[in-house]
Amino acid sequence: MALGEFVDKVKEKLHGVTDDVKGHADKATDQVNKTADSATDQVNKAAASATDQANKATDQVNKAADSASDQASKAADQVNKAADSATDQVNKAADSAKKAVNDAAAKASDAADSAKDAVDKHS
Repeated sequence: MALGEFVDKVKEKLHGVTDDVKGHADKATDQVNKTADSATDQVNKAAASATDQANKATDQVNKAADSASDQASKAADQVNKAADSATDQVNKAADSAKKAVNDAAAKASDAADSAKDAVDKHS
């Protein structure tokens, strides 16, 4: 075998080995990419799930806060209505008492005038 043939056979073997190595490297790269994609998908799903749960918890807290605020507002309205009602009753009672005092004073004045007239007639 001539030296040229030997070199050609070595080149062929090297090309064959190089192709095999390249094929294995491509397969390994594909597998790494698939694994990375799968891991990324799992992380994204976990993050989305955590975000959903956080949003649901936030919604529940907001609903509870809104409910408490509504209840406090309703209680304040009831207190204000009760205070307004009490004020109205006190004002009506004061007006009624004032009228009674004025009526009594007028009657007393009329009685005094009548008594004075009676005394003046007998004098």
